[in-house]
Amino acid sequence: MKKTIFLFIICCSVVSCAWILEDHNNPYDFAITKPDLQEIVGEYRISEKSRKRLNIPENIAETILIKLNSNKTFEFINMPKNELYKNLKEFKTTNEKGKWDIEFDQGSWVLPITIISKYDGNKTHLANQYHLNKNKPPYQILKMVGDENWEAIIFDKK
Repeated sequence: MKKTIFLFIICCSVVSCAWILEDHNNPYDFAITKPDLQEIVGEYRISEKSRKRLNIPENIAETILIKLNSNKTFEFINMPKNELYKNLKEFKTTNEKGKWDIEFDQGSWVLPITIISKYDGNKTHLANQYHLNKNKPPYQILKMVGDENWEAIIFDKK
């Protein structure tokens, strides 16, 4: 009987420690299973949570769009673009076009983005700023911002 009680206490302690160490506020659940390309293709809108956190009026939030095409081209419409070392809420919007891909990077699936400048044709490659969130459809896209705190703008597939 004492052995059973002892084992029960050990099991409860292990479960409690695991629960305490888990980050219950973490919105990130990066995709670790390779998604099918057609499950990623589509339109993504800024999530309600990100809209509220950034104080974006609903009528403006409705104009923000990430469009991923099946030929691996993309279009950003009114995409929030914050500048280095500035508060996430301090952003401008930008419209961009280019190419996207999918690759496994540091344990999860990311969307490398290559923006092609509409002014001079130069290319800007953003290797791991766009993460796939969730391990099954419907996926979210996380646009990582900031330098140290892994802050992200969340986009839901529509």
